[in-house]
Amino acid sequence: MGFRTHNRPAGAPACRHSGEQCGHGYLAWCVSLSDLLFRGEVSQGAQQLTQTLGVEPPVFDPVAALGHALQLSLDSAAQRVPKSGVADVHIPKPIPTSFAKESFFAASAFKFSNAVGVSRHGRYRVQPVGGNEYLSDTEAAARDPNFLFDEIKERIAKEPVTFRVAVQLAEDGDTVDDATIRWPDGRPEQAFGEICLRDIDAENAHEQQQIISDPIPRVDGIEPSAEPLFGQRANIYLMSGRRRRAAG
Repeated sequence: MGFRTHNRPAGAPACRHSGEQCGHGYLAWCVSLSDLLFRGEVSQGAQQLTQTLGVEPPVFDPVAALGHALQLSLDSAAQRVPKSGVADVHIPKPIPTSFAKESFFAASAFKFSNAVGVSRHGRYRVQPVGGNEYLSDTEAAARDPNFLFDEIKERIAKEPVTFRVAVQLAEDGDTVDDATIRWPDGRPEQAFGEICLRDIDAENAHEQQQIISDPIPRVDGIEPSAEPLFGQRANIYLMSGRRRRAAG
């Protein structure tokens, strides 16, 4: 689904995870590098990438090169990204006290159609019933790096964790095929359902290796918008999932 975290403007991209949602000027490059890595063709693409990044081919390291690319200044990125995307970089991104106290927002829009064929585009919003709660910088620095994953297991063992799912609806004239362009905050929201987490799968580690994320809905009445990255993301996730499954 392409969720991003924190209560940032709807539609702004996330960058804190795998890079496939990064809308700050590096997206095409990140996808290209991922494709090379998955197909085992880094050596074939190394010269082109190293020329772009200013790294000498003999010492090319794809991980270091990716880090080098992401260190490009905002001034440079601003020339290639919508202003809304650049502004999002400056918005504070606090660390939540728990995954159960964090909100999640879909970067990409979907097309929702009812039984009589009336359609609206919208973006998912998943928000905790218990509200948001964040740590100060000092509190966050004192926490263990894995505390969010440890905490959610302890919390769910004691009580269910519930999130409300809503869809922020686009209006005429809103851009629905570009995840980097936000919609005005006043756009209406339609209640969609709830997600309730009641327990942790006993085979959690194994199941994580089996799950394959698919950004494209495969259900009646919901389809991806015309955003071109849906297909690329689906292909990359499928390749990644197959590799994880093969590795056991």
